[in-house]
Amino acid sequence: MSDIELNELIHEINKTDLLQLLTVEKGSSAKMMIETLDLHEPEEIMYKEEHVRELLKDLETDYYERYEFDDL
Repeated sequence: MSDIELNELIHEINKTDLLQLLTVEKGSSAKMMIETLDLHEPEEIMYKEEHVRELLKDLETDYYERYEFDDL
């Protein structure tokens, strides 16, 4: 998995977590808020590259160090 893919995965996980938190407080308008506002993820609660690498470390890769989609 390349650094770009890893960063996008982290961003998407963080965005999903923020959406879940906002949905509890704001209901259905949370999705619109996420899409229209430029949100900066709070560093204290966001996943980082180390977290994702720790989650993926036990998965097998092929010769090119790629993961099987179903494993992810």
